[in-house]
Amino acid sequence: TLQSLQTVQPHLNLNTKEFLSVQEAADLLGASRWTIQRLVQRNVLNAAKLGRRTILKRSEIFSRSLKCV
Repeated sequence: TLQSLQTVQPHLNLNTKEFLSVQEAADLLGASRWTIQRLVQRNVLNAAKLGRRTILKRSEIFSRSLKCV
């Protein structure tokens, strides 16, 4: 259940994490994850692949002017 998943995964403040997943970046910016994916594909945001995951540096997200979000 959702409640048991929340107890297994500790809640981390997104403002303290150095690297974010696409979903975490979307949550932080109030955008959809597809919007973040498009920004990565258009090279508006730099991202790295870690296995199958795409990660973004938090400082990268806030150093860019994201007028298209």
